Order: sequence, then structure tokens, then C-alpha cells
Amino acid sequence: GLRATSQMYQGLLPNPHKPNQTTTGSNALKSHYNKGKCSILVRWDIHDPVMMFNYTYKDADVLVRESFFRLMNDQYKNETGCTTIKKCPGSYYTSFTCFAGYKFHITMDNTQVNGYVSEKLFNGALGGGIPVYFGALDLDRYNINPESIVDCNVDPQIIQHLRSFYPRDITKGPGRYYPRPFSFSGMAIPGKPTNAELIQWADGILHPFFLQKQSCFPRLQCLDQNDEAYIKVLRQPFLTKPDIMTGEYPLRGVSFAYDVMMNNTIKRER
Repeated sequence: GLRATSQMYQGLLPNPHKPNQTTTGSNALKSHYNKGKCSILVRWDIHDPVMMFNYTYKDADVLVRESFFRLMNDQYKNETGCTTIKKCPGSYYTSFTCFAGYKFHITMDNTQVNGYVSEKLFNGALGGGIPVYFGALDLDRYNINPESIVDCNVDPQIIQHLRSFYPRDITKGPGRYYPRPFSFSGMAIPGKPTNAELIQWADGILHPFFLQKQSCFPRLQCLDQNDEAYIKVLRQPFLTKPDIMTGEYPLRGVSFAYDVMMNNTIKRER
């Protein structure tokens, strides 16, 4: 239950989705992470961002997750890159069960706002690989160990730049208003980009940032190529203190998540 889940997050109990403590070497890691380089759980078609904006009130921040997914597949095009996961059985709070077997998990939130951390990052911590995170800049507030993840937060000035081309219209009032017009140049139909136009615009802004020496993609590459460094991060506790294991999220899912993991382990052992 909740106590055991908290202990797992703190590294006091083993995670059955991670390699055991004796696992070393490239072959052993490849055997364990046999599904691919990374996973990403999606609701909308990642290749059709226009559809997502047509039916949701999301801000341009959401393009960060999709842009990083494309960068991963571009950079690892000669290997098994990232896999999209749709319709994972169960609820959002137990979707980590579909992450098992992937080396990295793209667990990026929809927006970069301090004080908002969704279930995505917590699922990544249970999934067995290393979470790649974008979202709140104040993770230390939640006792989340930065050494246990790949922090892919984007310079806030770049986020504001993205948002400036897809602003909220405050004259529409507090109700939902979508789709909103984009204002970047190069669209065949002003305000209404095609998927290709939207992807080219977003990637043109975000990929150069991701590829900077001190940014997240070079760090991910380093971990991928250095087994010792990867294992070191994997063995880091996700939480430094159990305080976050109170409130709405654990009541709705985390304690149940641990029960699901243990049940799956028992089934595999039978």
C-alpha cells in the first residue's frame, strides 16, 4: 500500500520493473530494456498536433514533449527509438505498467508551471527506466531527487516565446476557447498551420535548445552510452523524503499502483 510505495520511491524497497542490484554490463541492460530506447504515453496522435489544439485548451508548451520525441527518433534513427503508448490498460495513475522494458520514459507535463506536477513523473519513477521530465521548475519543493531523472526543463524565455505565438484571448472570458489562431510566419493559411508547418516551427525553436551541451539530450546520450553512469542514476532514490506521499495523488492512485506492481510480479513468478 501507501507505506510500501513511499519506501520504493525512497529506494528502500526494490522496484520489480528495474534490473536487479547485480545487473551490470551492456548486454544485461539490453536484455532488460528489450522494448526500445524510450516510451511516451499519449492521448492524442503525436503526429497530428493540429487535431490536439483543435479540441483542447492547451498552451504551446505541450509541443515540448512532442518535439523531444521527434528529436529522439531523429537522433536514434538507426536504432529502436521512442515508442508511443496509447490505450494503456487501467487508469492514468497506473500507466507505469506499460513503461516496463523501456530504458527512458518521456514523462513531460503539458505545461511549465511551478507548483504543478502531474502523475506522469511519478509513473515514470515506477516504470523501471529513467524519467525524462519537463514541467515545474520547483521540483525540490516536492522532495523529488533531481539526480534520479533527466531534467529537460526549457529556458522560461523560450517557453514565453512559444506562448507569444499562441496567446490566450482574455477577451473571450474564462470559458474554453479553441482553436486559437497561431501567429508565426510561413503558414499557407494565416493562423491555421498544417501539421508539417506546426512541427517545423516548434522543432526549429526547441531542437537547438535540446542539443546544447548543458541541456537534456546530451545528458541522456551520456547515460545511454555509459552503463555505469546509467545504473548510478537508476539506483538513485526518486524521493528524498516521503512528505509528498500525502494528499490527492496517493489517495487516488499511488498506493494502488504498488499493489498492481506486486500482483504483476507474483503472476510472472508463477
